[in-house]
Amino acid sequence: MKKSVLLLFFAGCVATGIFGIGRKIPMNRVNDLGQREGYWRDSLGEGITHELYYKGGKKDGLFKCFIRNELFLFGEYTADNMSGTWYMFGDEGELRCTIDSIELNKDSIYTGYPCCRIFRKYKCYCTDYYPGGGVEKEGYMVCDEEFEIEIWEIGEWKYYDESGNLIKTKDYGDRRTP
Repeated sequence: MKKSVLLLFFAGCVATGIFGIGRKIPMNRVNDLGQREGYWRDSLGEGITHELYYKGGKKDGLFKCFIRNELFLFGEYTADNMSGTWYMFGDEGELRCTIDSIELNKDSIYTGYPCCRIFRKYKCYCTDYYPGGGVEKEGYMVCDEEFEIEIWEIGEWKYYDESGNLIKTKDYGDRRTP
């Protein structure tokens, strides 16, 4: 009798959705000011999807980027700025890169190209990994939110072989002057 009552209670809870089964997550909402609010999923075409959270129209919370339904990038925003540690994954799901010590960049950099100087929003510490998990290279860089596309190394970078042995260092300087 007790088993029947417990089974009936459990079935009732599931049927009413008390455990969240069958409920859709509210997403892509705007507040009274027309600003993005809460959880958003954006399909950008070519198999790219962004999932992120907003507060008052600003990115604030977890961010995930999927390419063809595979997690490519995972990180966090605070008040519309990248924060915390960001993780980039390869085609097989392996960790390819971490980005941390993220701060707003205050300096423009000299590129050596005809336009000479550019400004990137962030300065951060980057660690690239070999597919087997060992560190390939590490150092500071300046970048924008599309850091998987274009970065500029600054300061000293260290390069390692697949066994973890330091094979060279290269100093890129601060790139503030030609």
